[in-house]
Amino acid sequence: MVSSKTKPKTMNKLITIPRLIIFGLLILVLIMCAWVYLRNVLANNLVANITSLESQNYQIGHDGLKVSGFPFIVDAKLGDASVRGPISNTSDLVKNWSVKSGDIRVYSSTFTPLSWQFEHRGKMRIDLRGYSGERFTFDVVPATIDGQVSFSIAGGLKSAQIDIAQAKFKPLANTAPIISQFEKIFADIDVLNNIGRVNISGANIALSEDIPKILANIVGDNLTAIELNTKIDNWALLEVNGIETWLTADSRLSSDYLALKWGLVDIVGDFDITFKNRLPEGIIHIRIKEPEQLLQNLIANQLVREPYIDMAKMLIAVYPTQPDGRKYFEITIKDGVVKTGIIPIYKF
Repeated sequence: MVSSKTKPKTMNKLITIPRLIIFGLLILVLIMCAWVYLRNVLANNLVANITSLESQNYQIGHDGLKVSGFPFIVDAKLGDASVRGPISNTSDLVKNWSVKSGDIRVYSSTFTPLSWQFEHRGKMRIDLRGYSGERFTFDVVPATIDGQVSFSIAGGLKSAQIDIAQAKFKPLANTAPIISQFEKIFADIDVLNNIGRVNISGANIALSEDIPKILANIVGDNLTAIELNTKIDNWALLEVNGIETWLTADSRLSSDYLALKWGLVDIVGDFDITFKNRLPEGIIHIRIKEPEQLLQNLIANQLVREPYIDMAKMLIAVYPTQPDGRKYFEITIKDGVVKTGIIPIYKF
């Protein structure tokens, strides 16, 4: 039988300074190998994505990828990146556009390779076309963007977040963009059990002086606040196959809270909509503050046709006013027709 006095000596023989040094060196070698692997994956993915886009007639430019931070952080920087969409003679919104960025940085700890952070600094120049062929060329100054993205082991999106700080849109030529500046825009996504929870918010979004006069008369040129909390079912299908396939698969889009404050428009609500063969079906609940004043403004700007004026006034009068000055309305969408009560207001 071995006495207890010999046990500490045995442990001391197992844990020695040389062995600890060797163990530490092995860990360091593994970390260095992981860094090299992540660096190669990042570079290869960048090359593969550029090749794929160029095969679809996109033009990609940058001044090179620089990776530093060895061995504990993979810190990649891409300067003066630019993307130009395919060129077309038609007014196709997905074509005839370009974006030129400032400095883009993507980084991650070697110990957390499935979670990455990114940032953009400097200005961003955007050139695009509108529905009627008008051209918008403007700088976003400053384009301060921060975010993070995390992936599951299988490679699917786990979470993402983007935060865009205060910026101004400075037109360079042609038509001014509809937005002139904003205080903040924020969005985040969390994916769990094939459901994507998406939250979007914005504050003090100032519109251009070139917005239609009728719109300025009704709601003004400052969108005070917007917020939308949604759940997107069938997330994996949307992520892998895209929006077109998702719309044909009885997919569901719901929200437990939406809010919009834009001049006389002060709305809160929720909705639950299912898409069947690309057409939405479901219910939207909205609570509008002082809808009588908003209706009068719409009538004064001739946005409500004569046959519907009395009907709209009667509809508003029927619903009771809640303590916060809002009135509750339920909107249904079915068979391509949007109704409030029995009154049709839109048809797809």
